[in-house]
Amino acid sequence: DANHTYINEQLRTGCTFYWNFKKVKLTVNDSHTWIDREIMSFFPTQFDSKTSAVDAFLSYSLNSEITFLAGLNGHISSFNSYVIPFGGSEFEQSIEDENAQFEIIDPYFNVVYLSDFGLNINAGGRLNNHSEYGSHFVYNLNPSYSISLEEGYVKVLGSYATSFIAPNLSQLFGFFGANPDLEPEENQTIEGGLEYNTKNGFRLNAVYFNRKE
Repeated sequence: DANHTYINEQLRTGCTFYWNFKKVKLTVNDSHTWIDREIMSFFPTQFDSKTSAVDAFLSYSLNSEITFLAGLNGHISSFNSYVIPFGGSEFEQSIEDENAQFEIIDPYFNVVYLSDFGLNINAGGRLNNHSEYGSHFVYNLNPSYSISLEEGYVKVLGSYATSFIAPNLSQLFGFFGANPDLEPEENQTIEGGLEYNTKNGFRLNAVYFNRKE
């Protein structure tokens, strides 16, 4: 019933750069985010965070069937939070102060094969290098095969993928509910199915998937 207030201010900016030369295409994306959060209650708290990310990748078309992609992703996050003494202000000394930062550098690659007889394969991998949790390699494989029919086509598809997700700064550090001993999340997903598609727009598909998290 108290007149508590939560203020969240965000500033985001970024840009994208493209460069094409014959069969090669370079793409660079960058983004920067600043977030200020203030909780005005019986336990006044302030959070300040900053995130910068850059993703650069090259794609190369060997021919009409095979395309290669390789890239590098970089990510830096920093976090600061503190509790203001009851009845105090942001200019007074805080009770606690949490400061944290981590960096992520991920090289990755991907290969796409599109055949002229119905077989398509998409495969890739990423080496996740986390300053707090070390290195983890994740990958995915997505094959499919299409059979042409007079009225449309039937496609058999499948995939196998792994993933690695580290806790973010707000999950690791802070005053209410954070846990610095959290372990990263690891997933393995397998999927398979059939798709039937007609020229008049009717489509029917059935997919089975199993994910271990």
